[in-house]
Amino acid sequence: MAILNVARKFFQRSALRPGRRPKTALTLEVLESRVCLSLLISSNRTSEVLSYDEQTGDYQGVFASGGGLVHPGGLAIGSDGNLYVASNGTDNVLRFDGASGKFIDVFTKGGDLSKPSGIVFGPDGNLYVSSHSNDSVQRFDGQTGEYIDSFVASGSGGLSGPSEGLNFGPDGNLYVNSTGTNDVRRFDGQTGKFIDVFTKGGDLMHPSYLLFGPDGNLYVGSHIISRIMRYDGTTGAFIDAFVPESSGGLRNPTVFQFGPDGNLYVNSRGSQNVLRFDGATGDFINIFIPSGGELNAPSGMLFTGGAGPRQPAGQFRAHAVAIGQSRNLIDAGEFAVLDKFSFFSASNLVPEQSAEPRAPFSYVGMSPVLRPEPGQQLSSRQLVETHCSDPVEPMSSTIIRDLLFASSPELYE
Repeated sequence: MAILNVARKFFQRSALRPGRRPKTALTLEVLESRVCLSLLISSNRTSEVLSYDEQTGDYQGVFASGGGLVHPGGLAIGSDGNLYVASNGTDNVLRFDGASGKFIDVFTKGGDLSKPSGIVFGPDGNLYVSSHSNDSVQRFDGQTGEYIDSFVASGSGGLSGPSEGLNFGPDGNLYVNSTGTNDVRRFDGQTGKFIDVFTKGGDLMHPSYLLFGPDGNLYVGSHIISRIMRYDGTTGAFIDAFVPESSGGLRNPTVFQFGPDGNLYVNSRGSQNVLRFDGATGDFINIFIPSGGELNAPSGMLFTGGAGPRQPAGQFRAHAVAIGQSRNLIDAGEFAVLDKFSFFSASNLVPEQSAEPRAPFSYVGMSPVLRPEPGQQLSSRQLVETHCSDPVEPMSSTIIRDLLFASSPELYE
């Protein structure tokens, strides 16, 4: 990249000791993509996976599309850090690069998937996919995508119309929503054999997603009545409507998740937005992602938590190194330039375990930088705050140099 073709010498300075003239050079190298914690939402009718800032709800752009993706549903991150998406319209599961969102391949091979929606990686590392039209849950090798078996056979235990609701519980068993029978059914997590109808009472209508919450209880979306039901996580007994009917404008909930802040985020398909509810009380907080834009029929939801998808950014690391008397390289600090709004300066870099200055030392800006021990981690100070939703523009070496050393122009040529 032209932006990385930086002259190896930006500035010269006086010798560290009289009679010496060591050089200090600033060079740049590429860093891995900055981890931005994102909330991914599959937009069913636009056949895209969209990215939002998980703290603010700000739209970050289309993360994944193409590769034959049609009417995406469930989302999952694999052990390889990549994103797996159920493609309801093409009867398969697609894989996208977890960092860039680029299409990799059609992951599932073989089997008899028909309108897949819910996907989850099981305790055995394999991929489990609900097959809505033939009332089954199919299992695929988590590494190769090869078909293994129909883990839950078609219609087993009365299973009818499984969709997004597919998760392993704390007991290791598989819980599956059964839209045709208005309940959640439990299957042995090792064999796939039917155990029982787990949910009892509560007037559950057309269950959608299901999730075991931080309190250990089972939360189930009631798609028709537009509420989130809560059941005892051990017995399946009905506790309450955790999110009451139509609270906050909720209409036809699909997938929901407890976020990093402990609150509950719900895809409201009927109102085309994402709502946030208090994770302890179920009270409505706000519309976290408003309707409009690319979002159309929100279906799958995934908090990345720093794993998998990352927001691409123009990122660089700049090294200031001084060649001293012994001709050894003295690391004068690292500058991690995250994007055009943010960078870390070495102006206060010091070895974390060192309290006293030791010679030789060099200056970056007007502040001394101590010579670190080999491999010693240095602390740094962030000078400018940035957000993942900020636009990223190319940064020339001149801009980077000016940002880092504007206060001390005598330090570079």
